[in-house]
Amino acid sequence: MATAHVGTETSLASPPSQDLPDPDECRALVTSALHHGAPSIVAQPILGLSSGRVVAYEALSRFGPELPSYSPDVWFAMAHECGLGAMFEARAVDLALRAGTQRPSGTLLSVNVSPSVLSATELHDVLPFDLSGLQFEITEKEVVQDADRFQLVLKALRDRGASVAVDDVGEGYAGLQRVLELSPDVIKLDRSLVTGIESEPVKAALVEAIARYAAKAGAEVCAEGVENLDDLYVLADLDVAQAQGWVIGMPSPTFDPASEAATLTCQSSFQRTLALGSRAPGQDTTALERLLADLVNCSDLDSLARMTLPIGQHLRCDLAEISLLGADGDYIQGIGASSWRPEDHIYPLADFPMTRHCLESLEIMTVDLADPGADQAERGWMTAEGVTTMIGLPVLAAGAVVGLLECSRAVPTPWSRVELRHARIIATVLGPVIRTLQVQGSP
Repeated sequence: MATAHVGTETSLASPPSQDLPDPDECRALVTSALHHGAPSIVAQPILGLSSGRVVAYEALSRFGPELPSYSPDVWFAMAHECGLGAMFEARAVDLALRAGTQRPSGTLLSVNVSPSVLSATELHDVLPFDLSGLQFEITEKEVVQDADRFQLVLKALRDRGASVAVDDVGEGYAGLQRVLELSPDVIKLDRSLVTGIESEPVKAALVEAIARYAAKAGAEVCAEGVENLDDLYVLADLDVAQAQGWVIGMPSPTFDPASEAATLTCQSSFQRTLALGSRAPGQDTTALERLLADLVNCSDLDSLARMTLPIGQHLRCDLAEISLLGADGDYIQGIGASSWRPEDHIYPLADFPMTRHCLESLEIMTVDLADPGADQAERGWMTAEGVTTMIGLPVLAAGAVVGLLECSRAVPTPWSRVELRHARIIATVLGPVIRTLQVQGSP
């Protein structure tokens, strides 16, 4: 997602860190700033921790050296103090939208707007009707006076394609439940919850709990103020979806990529999960335990075949399939979803090098249809099945590979580390169950 944090690195309407001048002086200062063309917009990248790619840019307002050296939050607070707040924020949004046309495709542009300004005429005068690709960041620090009316405002913006993020969570007065009442798409954690998380288990536990809570509410978590790679690695391992901070990229007048070190850190964390699993605890263990109990209690292979539906539901995928490795180990063949009957299609491993590598290395295979570097045979199969992203996990029994568990999605939603860990656990249990039922001679 691309974020245009217009106005300030905190909230546009957050309480200033110092006393404000009187309203008349505020008006003179804000008018002078406008006369000098302020604010200028810089962009800071936001990294997707599953992919290691920039998914967003936060546009930050800056005020030049020709103006008094107030922080951005004070400039916007002064504008509100003299009655020019909505106009000043709208100007910053307008400049961010203009600059945002230069951002890389596939990224969102999120603009930070005070709750009280979201319905202001000044703001809507600068907004396009189609708000697709635009995200509004609001702060939990400003009290929403009329919650019902505010929800209607948010709904109207969402109906036009916008998404909503709540900024500075953990720093203001509001609790997480109050934040989730806004049904945000993204919850942005204040840097106070993020800094030093690598060496502070209590912070890690809190962030992990927030990430779980947010996932159940259909939201993602973004960590702000990430300043070292150790913290970034732990955040990725805790299933925090996004992160931004100096170690990822400094604010710049152009839409720059993330630092190579940050990208490699995310990729390293992801590869660790694919190859070895993760040190982070699992999520929703009760549901997983029920699923595993149902697997081991299958009385025959037909009932095991029907477990592909609950497996798919648990892993949030549209298609889950079990394939068996041929007797000579040179092909796999799918099993029916309702009965343990081989499908007509045989897939030679010579034609599917990624699948062969998965079964030989015992690593999780990931394939995205949009990745031109992906295995062409896998991409062809995915196109035929109508899916866009797929993972494959080796299924073992008594130390030998007996098959493959494949999970696919029609919509290209990233696979979380929790989902990958759960998929690995399911595949680990699946192998011995298959072997036991086959030995028993079940049809």
